[in-house]
Amino acid sequence: MLSTRILDTGVSVRKRVIKILRDICIEYPDFEKIPEICVKMIRRVNDEEGIQKLVTEVFMKMWFTPCAKSDKYGIQRKINQIIDVVNSAHDTGTSWLEGLLMSIFKPKENMVKLDGSTQETVKKNTEPPQDIVLACQQLADGLVDRLIELEDTDNAPLGDANNGLPPTICDNVFECLMFFCGCSNHEIRKQALISLGSFCVMNDDYLTRSELKQFYCDLLRSSSNDGGIKIICMRNIWIYLTESEMFMHNKEKEWEKQSKNEDLKEMNDVSSGMASRIIQLYLEEILDCFLNRDDAVRLWAVKVVQIVLRQGLVHPVRMVPYLICLSTDLKVESAHRADALLKDIDKTYSGFVNMKVQFGLQLCFKLQEILQKNNKAKNEIIRGYA
Repeated sequence: MLSTRILDTGVSVRKRVIKILRDICIEYPDFEKIPEICVKMIRRVNDEEGIQKLVTEVFMKMWFTPCAKSDKYGIQRKINQIIDVVNSAHDTGTSWLEGLLMSIFKPKENMVKLDGSTQETVKKNTEPPQDIVLACQQLADGLVDRLIELEDTDNAPLGDANNGLPPTICDNVFECLMFFCGCSNHEIRKQALISLGSFCVMNDDYLTRSELKQFYCDLLRSSSNDGGIKIICMRNIWIYLTESEMFMHNKEKEWEKQSKNEDLKEMNDVSSGMASRIIQLYLEEILDCFLNRDDAVRLWAVKVVQIVLRQGLVHPVRMVPYLICLSTDLKVESAHRADALLKDIDKTYSGFVNMKVQFGLQLCFKLQEILQKNNKAKNEIIRGYA
């Protein structure tokens, strides 16, 4: 309840909330919700000037104040917090995080008065304060130490060096994961499914295989009440699309340097073409999840559709009726996402939304029926449908 007041219309209320959240972070640095709290505060970095200053001061104290050299745990805690916050940027973008770092690292203009004169000159400090530099060095050293620990393992060969890894290693891993995905133990099955998603990020051709397609589609179509499995399945696809988008973005930056010799559009089309092919295999089942009784399942379904539309992988007209349907969801976050996507589609493709209104209203009725049964309402008339 407290964190929601950070969006209050009153500036003084927002400031007070940020100060309370700051105190929580400082007094209870090991609290599991610290990364979530940090994200909420950083998002106010573009707020009113006084709040911008307060947010900057909070993170200057939390992250960019030097620790004692012997305080290895404190440095590692800062590193873990920053990593958790950066990971959350996959879904929301990095603009607010970049804004915070700019406000901390950007040199400020200092007014220096000349001796024996009423004139003033502006001297630009071209380097950040030494405390910030020292704190950054500690963070960098901590990251390097951690990498060395991870790499400092027994490097003895696991097998014959001449043979190396078998050429079928990926097939073997895939078969192993599929085996455990069929395990009767729910926790093993869940972890295997998560691992399968990570595996397919770097080996996307497996997402086109008939056995994996059938497995994913069966999970998404299943009428069981285990929404958690459906969410993991959609999250796997969402992670693949997100990583694919980041890969293309990084390649685009790299190719801009040699655009005279390379065909940028052709190269990007190769990656986006694979993503488009993959999402079309699973899109129908994902859209059907818009009519699931579980709030979290519907939310993840619209998250996947959101990134599909952002990348332009599928023609949007196919998704319009389902977005119309979800805009009536009782869960505010899902409804707002669907409504925003509908507005974007209508702005870009005028008339598409109107074209699919009738089918959209029919789906609205189905969704409200499902939600009403879920709430165990009796003899309630579903409003808005004749």
